[in-house]
Amino acid sequence: MDIVASAVHEGLLDVEAGTIRPTDCWSFAQSVGAVAVAAGGDLLVAERETLTRVHPDRTRTPVARVLAPARRASRRDSLRRRVGSGHRLQRGVLRRRRHRPARRSGR
Repeated sequence: MDIVASAVHEGLLDVEAGTIRPTDCWSFAQSVGAVAVAAGGDLLVAERETLTRVHPDRTRTPVARVLAPARRASRRDSLRRRVGSGHRLQRGVLRRRRHRPARRSGR
């Protein structure tokens, strides 16, 4: 499996030589995080947002969506994540929240 290249590689193990001989490769549109092999030869491939079943004849069936489609974060969302809750954005300018002492009763 190659996460960055979004590919699943197949190969045969040569125990005597201690090597794997590549036999096939499947490419996917999204990054691949895990693969499970069924007894019948089907593959269950965990892509970034979906689970996909790859049949022995190489056809693919979407099984489930595990994440909502990625949305592009706005610049404001990105800044909020980086600076945390101790800051606030005001008119595109990052400002530190000031601590205000509690008012005394009786005034």
